[in-house]
This record gives sequence, structure tokens and C-alpha cells, in this order.
Amino acid sequence: MSNDVFLFNDEPQHAETEVIINNAMPWQVLIVDDDKSIHEITTLVLNNFEFEHRPLQLLHAFSANEAQQLIQQHPDIALAIIDVVMETQHAGLELIKFIRQQLKNQRMRLILRTGQPGEAPEEHVIRDYDINDYKNKTEVTAIKLKTLLYAGLRSYRDICFIEQHKIGLEKIIGCTTSFLRCTSLREFASLILSQVAFLLGLEREQIYCCAAINSAPQTPLLLDVIASSTPSKSNELPADVVEKISQVQINKQSYYADDCFIGYFTTHNGNENFLYVSKGSKLGLVDLSRWIIRQHDGLVQLLSPKT
Repeated sequence: MSNDVFLFNDEPQHAETEVIINNAMPWQVLIVDDDKSIHEITTLVLNNFEFEHRPLQLLHAFSANEAQQLIQQHPDIALAIIDVVMETQHAGLELIKFIRQQLKNQRMRLILRTGQPGEAPEEHVIRDYDINDYKNKTEVTAIKLKTLLYAGLRSYRDICFIEQHKIGLEKIIGCTTSFLRCTSLREFASLILSQVAFLLGLEREQIYCCAAINSAPQTPLLLDVIASSTPSKSNELPADVVEKISQVQINKQSYYADDCFIGYFTTHNGNENFLYVSKGSKLGLVDLSRWIIRQHDGLVQLLSPKT
């Protein structure tokens, strides 16, 4: 029985369905094999595969040397499925050494897949090489391949999450001297806001915390910027941001759209505060932040000198 047939043994037949395009940031997965049919079958089996509402972007290499170039061009590859025997008998094993030892890449999940297990005995490879799984091509069905990807991507996600928090904590510690140099409440609040944005993965988004100076809807809304992820000496907000906040002030309720979230908060003495967060491409994290802000609106009030 050929590998082509075996890969489809477990694959159920489905009626034709409408194709829905997913524009979320894809997981990058590298397929390294000198057999063109393996690439074709893997691509077909993983068609429409998603993990945490994110699709796959498959990268293809037909030799270890080609894989090295792709890995250096795409440092965010989450998982690689690597054949052992390609241009040499142990090309796949040498590629693993290159990834772990030369590139010092410990995040990428590595799955070794071989059609000639005698060339790389399983116990020897698992013991001596930093891989995450070892599979004989004859045992990799469609369902097992997808299971491998779920496990590998979940592990990669957790490692990236830990690394991001480690970097965030190191950055906060390194900013201690910057905190001490702050000469105003606004500068101090903006620095804290930028650190929080980094920890939440929102460092590329625009975040403003401001308070209304006047509340008359007939006149242009005046805002005092308490903190900003992109502070400026002019203490002015972009015109489009002011326009959106003005509408929120008129409606007296928070606003949620495709491009931003604006939180509306009032203090015990009636002062109005706003928190503007542009969504960009990090929809999931912004949605989470929206929930946190609604539950803990005291944070905005604590930053406001008008509370």
C-alpha cells in the first residue's frame, strides 16, 4: 500500500462546502522532504486546517540546504516536519543540529518523519537529537498528522507565551531608571501604559487614556491626555481619534468597532474618562483587554487626576 493511499485512510468524505477565507495571522509550518508527492499529500490533508482560529502557511523545502535558507528567512516558523534521508543519508539529522545548535532556535517544534527507519533508529535519534516527535511515514495517517500539528502548535504557543513574559519582565526591570527620571504624572503614566501594552502584545497599537475637560455637546470636546502609548509634547490626539471619542461622549457608552475599542468611564463625581485602543490585527488580545477594562474600570480612574 502506498503512502498516498494510507494518508487518506482515516480521512472522512465531506460534501462540498462554501470556502470561508481566514485572514488571521497564519501558523508557519515547514515541510522538508525530497519526495514531491509527500508535499502534495501533506498540503491536501492540511487544507483548511486551523488552530485557535488561525490557518496554516505551509513552506516547502526539498533538501536540507533549502530548508536552512527558508528557516533563516522565516524566523517565526512554528513547526517543521523533516525527512531524514534526502541529499545525504542523514541530511535531516544535520538540519536538526543546525536549527538547535547554530541558530539556537529552541522554540520551533521538530517532527522527524522517515521512510527508512533503519537509517535513523528511533531510540538513537530521540536520545541524541533535540526533536519533539519521531514518526515512520507508513504510520502517519491523515488524522495522526493533524494530531501531531495540534500538539506541536500548542507547545510552540506556550513557549512563545513564556518567552514573551520573560522579555516583558526584563524590559520592566530595565526601565526602572526611566521611571525614576520621570518629572510628571503624565510622563510616568505613559511609561507604565507602554509597558502594559508590551505585556499584552499591544505594543504596535495606539492607546490613549484621557479625560474630558468640558462636557457640553454643542462645543468641540476638549480632552486632557493623561497617558499615551505614543506620547508627544503637544499633548494632542489625532483628529480621527478625537472625533470617535466625541461620539462616545455624546452617547455616554463604550464603543466597539472593527478598528478600535473606546471605553467610557465616569467617576463618582461625574467626570468622564476615555480609554482608546486601536485594534490593528490583534483581535483576540484586544477583545480580552476590552473585557478586563470593563471589569476593572477603576484602573482608568486611578490614572486620572480628576477622580
